[in-house]
Parts: sequence; structure tokens; C-alpha cells
Amino acid sequence: MTGGLPAGWAEVALSDVCRPVSQRGPSVAETEFRYIDLGAIDNKTKRVVNPSSLATAAAPSRAKQVVAAGDVLFSTVRVYLENIALIPRELDSAIASTAFTVLRPTPAVEPGYLYRWVTSKPFIQAVNALQRGNSPPSVQDGDVRSQRLPLPPLREQQRIVSRIEELFSEIDEGERALEHVGRLVERYRQSVLKAAVTGELTAKARLAGEFEGESGADVLERALIRRAHLVAHQLSRGAPVEPDVTGVPALPAGWVWASVDQLCGQFGNGLSRKPAHEPPGTPILRISAVRPLAVDAWDVRYYTEEEGERLDGYFVENGDLLFTRYNGSRELVGVSGVYRGNSPVLHPDKLIKARVISSGLVLPDYLEIALNAGESWKFLTSCVKTSAGQHGIAGADIKRAPVPLPPFNEQREIVALWRQFESQVGALKSSVPTEARRGQALRQSILKAAFSGQLVPQDPRDEPASALLARLAAQPADAPAPKRRGRKVPA
Repeated sequence: MTGGLPAGWAEVALSDVCRPVSQRGPSVAETEFRYIDLGAIDNKTKRVVNPSSLATAAAPSRAKQVVAAGDVLFSTVRVYLENIALIPRELDSAIASTAFTVLRPTPAVEPGYLYRWVTSKPFIQAVNALQRGNSPPSVQDGDVRSQRLPLPPLREQQRIVSRIEELFSEIDEGERALEHVGRLVERYRQSVLKAAVTGELTAKARLAGEFEGESGADVLERALIRRAHLVAHQLSRGAPVEPDVTGVPALPAGWVWASVDQLCGQFGNGLSRKPAHEPPGTPILRISAVRPLAVDAWDVRYYTEEEGERLDGYFVENGDLLFTRYNGSRELVGVSGVYRGNSPVLHPDKLIKARVISSGLVLPDYLEIALNAGESWKFLTSCVKTSAGQHGIAGADIKRAPVPLPPFNEQREIVALWRQFESQVGALKSSVPTEARRGQALRQSILKAAFSGQLVPQDPRDEPASALLARLAAQPADAPAPKRRGRKVPA
């Protein structure tokens, strides 16, 4: 080892082994050109995945760098986002944005070796530390080109690249398997949800007579009596709306269709005035707190009351059901979750609160399951309207959403089985992102070994990097670059 590097290695600046790239726009002789901007890069796989085809007459001012196969693109804007890519053969002669530093390797360095070095954590951290400005933070080409590169002999570089690609391919295969498992788990989860609200999940127990003595119709009748009592004493609302049962299938014996309005007492929007940004004040849920089958009790802002303001009807308590009334994402409109916080919070106008009539009649946790699956969810989805890019659902539609209502004991069994299932698959679901993070860490460990000379053995017969650099420096400036035989640009 010399200076911390293996024998035959040298340490150089990127500018020593990368040619300068002249800047010019697309050729006026062509009507169209392929353009690579920051949005064309997938910063997870670090590949060009979405290059644009633009008319030459409409070329952006940043379209100034003609790239070649084997060039490495390194974004000088928001370095921490890691928009890095190796130019494949099919994008030879494309135009890249000046938001990239284009690293064009000389014959002293393999393109794949250079590419893997600039994706390593030490390199990214070193460049990231040089960022300046805020809108957006960026570095200059010289900052990137001045970084140091541990340079092995050329043949060793080739062995290193080959071994990295081999090991990374194995990691990629494992990650694809994990993603497949994640999709299977979600598909299985949806099938269990459907089974819960169609009676399949509790079919055996029902046939065994475990839920005899009370039907869903009995539960609904008692719930309506209870609701009428609440209306008479606390609420101004009149008779509940019937469920919209257009096209719904038949239910198991002992079940009945009910509406959200029939099963809930208080029902209404939240506060329309915007909350303060900082405490002190009263916590108020964000609309992002409500997700399918969940309410994040910690996803709050703070609301400062005005003098004389009455907030009584806007508080959410443990067991209340919350619906998303408006959201920028269509798939998140109409979703519901049960608030399980220990202390009351306020809810904003974009959330609807429904207080479930319980007391041994209707379980909020069962309603949460039922409304996020099957016919209930189909109905709520069909009622979502879009206006000016904002997706929303009317409270009147939520009220008449059909809910499959089983006897109370069967509700309790469904909730228990669902919770058991969620606990069983929860560990598996959480393992997918954990293993993905391990995959990223393993990649960096492989790169660390590669650039310290520990990934492949050294061969004393290889031409030392210093000798190669000296030989290339002695060549005339206009000498043609030697061809790389048998080497492919890594995918």
C-alpha cells in the first residue's frame, strides 16, 4: 500500500481523467432532439428513464451539452437528491441540461468505474458539503471536477466494474422479489377486507350458530331508537336518510344494509378558519391525518381560539369516525378512520366527523373496516367529484353510503380477526422497506470495498495507474483515443 492505496493505484482529480465538454445547442439541421433534464433521471436506480423529444426550435436555454455513450451525468443542483446517470448507447448524441456536470472519461478510466465512484456516499457527501445558495442550493462544475478519485490499473478497474455489476444484479433480484411480496401482501389484505364485509370471514362461526339471538336488523332498530333519542335531546337533525342500495348484492343471513346516517349521531364538518402555525393553542388535525383504516393522532397543527368562539361541536373524541371530504388526491377522498387519541382535538373543515351510536350496538372499528372495503367503498368512490383540480365528496353522499351491518357479536368477531390478521402481516409489510434500506446499505458497502482495493484481487502484471497516466500524457494531444475492446457500457 502507498499512501493508503493498494500497490499500482494512484489518486487523481476527476479533471485529470475527464475531458472537457463543450457547450452548444442542438443542431439546426435537425427538427427534433432528445433532451435529458433533471426530471429524466430516476434517482433511485440512477438511470435515464424519461428523456424528452423536443422540437429544435423550442430548445430550452439549458439544452447546451451534447453527450456521448459512457458519459456520466452528475446533477449540480440539490446534490443530495442524487440525480446521477450513465449515458447508454441509445442516448449517444442526446442533449443534456447544464444543470449537470458531464464527466467524459479519458482512456485512463472505465466509464462504469467512474459512474460507480460518483454514486458512492463519500463522493456525494463531499460535493454536497460544497453547496451554496438556497434557491436552489447548487455547486459548480469545478467543485465536482476537483474531487479526488482512487484510480486502479485499467484492467483492475474492469474487474471491479464486472464484480460490482454481478453483486448489484443479485441485490436487484432480491429487491424485485421483495416488491413482489409487498404486492402479494396488499392483494391478500384487500381480499381479507372483502371477506370481512361480505360475511365470508365469519361464515363458519355463523353457520355454527355462534351469533344467534340477535340480527343486524335488531341492531339497526335499536340504533334508530337511540338516534331518535339523541335527536330529541341534543341534535337538530331530523330523520336519517336511507342507505343507497342500488345494485348491492344480497347479504348473509342475519345481516342488513344500513346507512352511515342511521348509525351515527353527530355528523358535520369541522372548523373553516385556518389554524395558527405554531403553539400555543388547541391541537387540530391535519387532513393528512386520515388515511384508510387509520387516523394519525399526532398529525396536528394548533388552533388559536378567538374571544367568545364556541368550539364544542368541533372536538373529536376517542372512537369518532373521520372522513376526508376534500383532498388533492382522488384516492384519499371518502376514506375514513377511527380517532384513537387519548385527548380531544379539533377537526378542520376538510374532514367530516361522525360520532357512532355504540353502547353495544355498533362498533366504530367495524364501521371503519366496512367503509373502506366492498360495496361501501365502491359507493363512496363513485360519489367523488372533481372541480378545478380539487377532489371532494358531499356529506349528503357519505350519509347515505350503504353499510353491511351484522349482529354486534359478529361485528366484534370480525374486528378481532382483522386485528389478528393485521398484526401477522404487519411485520412482513414493515420488513419490505427495511430490507430495501439494507439493500442500499449493502450497495454502499460493496462500493466502499471496491474503492479501497478489497473487492477484487490485485494482479502485479497490471500496468500501474501512474504508468498509464504517464503514457497517455505523452501521446500527442490530437492522437485518436484507443478503442475499448469488448467493454460494454453498464446498464
